[in-house]
Amino acid sequence: MAAALLVAGTVGAAAPNAMAMQVESAAGEAEIEAIGQMVSDAFDLDYSTQKDAIRDAFIQIEARAKASAVRFASDPETSLKLRELQAIGAFYAAQHNDPDYGDVAGQQQEIAWLDETVRLLGPALAARGGDGDHYEFRGAAGQLFDHGLRFDDPRLAEWSAMRVQANRYRVKAIPDDWFEKVLLAEALYDHGWMTRDQALIDEANRIAASLPVDELRGSLRRKRDAVAAGEAPY
Repeated sequence: MAAALLVAGTVGAAAPNAMAMQVESAAGEAEIEAIGQMVSDAFDLDYSTQKDAIRDAFIQIEARAKASAVRFASDPETSLKLRELQAIGAFYAAQHNDPDYGDVAGQQQEIAWLDETVRLLGPALAARGGDGDHYEFRGAAGQLFDHGLRFDDPRLAEWSAMRVQANRYRVKAIPDDWFEKVLLAEALYDHGWMTRDQALIDEANRIAASLPVDELRGSLRRKRDAVAAGEAPY
């Protein structure tokens, strides 16, 4: 009798727990949908007249998604999706920030948003084999590479490696697009030179050699020729 009561009690306790998990999961999905709608609404604004409003909308998206990811941390998949939305908010806030070249404080804020983007999307993309927001990951990593060169940032090599990985994801997603292969080769030349990794340079050479002549952009030729001459390609 005691054993039967114990089993009944265990089953009875499990039912409310399962129901609570379902409620929490539904709440998480609703939050993802709500933030996704915020993203759509932000993109519906007119860039020519509402650029600052677009930036501010994405700042709000980043903040809400960040807080919600913490709230739903017990649900790994929901939390991951919210982190991806946080990254989208950070990336597009940076794209609509547009500080003057001499505005160092504004440039540093842009770097902070871009760095947040790659640190959130990198693990998310890796967990999904490269499927996901690789366009934003590549965009952020490429811009960070340029910022890193300009400001001699100690994170440059790390950002450069992310740029290579981001371009690999893009080529995997669009394997027949020559332009994506050009961008991968350029990233490989830059990172291979920076890290003195001949294997990356060899890979870039193979990609460059495989391209049709009319697809071999001048920027890629310059990088290829610079490395061959023992000069930095960037």
